[in-house]
Amino acid sequence: MGKGRTRSRRRLAGRRRVRYKSAQSGRRRHGSPAWKLIIFYRGKRSERLIKDWRQGLEISKGLNERGIKAHLVSRRRAFPPKGEASDPDQMWCPYCRRWRYFTIPKYTRNAAVETEEGWMNVFHDQGLAVCQWCHISEAMKPVADANELWFDLRRKKRRRKNRRRV
Repeated sequence: MGKGRTRSRRRLAGRRRVRYKSAQSGRRRHGSPAWKLIIFYRGKRSERLIKDWRQGLEISKGLNERGIKAHLVSRRRAFPPKGEASDPDQMWCPYCRRWRYFTIPKYTRNAAVETEEGWMNVFHDQGLAVCQWCHISEAMKPVADANELWFDLRRKKRRRKNRRRV
């Protein structure tokens, strides 16, 4: 029994769990960071995972002051709408926490399946609009709830005909 315990302790000694305090609740959690910093620079989009939203807010303000487009996006929590949209074509994005334009993405040829371009091709094929910043679809439950889209997205049930197949 003693040898088995020492072996497992040796195996686990090199591995450490990632722990951080959540910005919303202050409790310690395991897993991936709750915030994502999206940066547009020289026509390219890049993402950086951030553990603390205050740190991400400081980074995004510094980048915006230098003329680089940057925005902090939540990866877990959906936020309720604030105020009214300045344009009737805008919808509330619960993860960006802003009124955004949702558009159907352009199709990219020869995109790998598990890449971002591959996912955008799926949304293009289905005719679903996505947020221009965080790429969440209008069919996702938090977006549909915030913008009251459930009646628009429901499709009529297909009526089956009483045909016999030969």
